[in-house]
Parts: sequence; C-alpha cells; structure tokens
Amino acid sequence: PIPSLRTSPQSVTGQTAGPLRVMVVDDSLVLRGMITRMINEDPATSQVVASAANGKLAVERAAAKDLDVVILDIEMPVMDGIT
Repeated sequence: PIPSLRTSPQSVTGQTAGPLRVMVVDDSLVLRGMITRMINEDPATSQVVASAANGKLAVERAAAKDLDVVILDIEMPVMDGIT
C-alpha cells in the first residue's frame, strides 16, 4: 500500500476532517484505474472523487468538486498537465 499523506486527517483549524478528496487525471484508463485503486485502499485517509482523461475535462470537473489533491499526467491530448 502507498503511505498515507496524513495519518489523522485534520483541517487547518486542527479539527478532524474527512479523507482527502482526490482527482486523478491521466489519458490512460489503465493508469487511472491503478492509481484510483491505490488511493482508495485506505478510505479513511483518502478517496478518489473524480477522474478525467485530459486537462480540459479536469478543469471542468474540478470546478464542480471540492478537491484537496489533483494527481495528473503531464502529457495528455486536448490539454496537457502543464497547461
């Protein structure tokens, strides 16, 4: 399993928060699935709440989600991870 980003989720106020809400962005469906499974191994600390196959879709979906972390590929069609 991947190490937790934080062992006990807390907000900036020090109060316990929910798990990290993650978006996975990669043009490879296989890699998105693998990363999603790894992140979701410990739902108490993190969970994938959105995914996208390119940067343009990620920007659109991120606007509608309350995200803590975005994991993205650099080289993708339509809009890359740098843009």
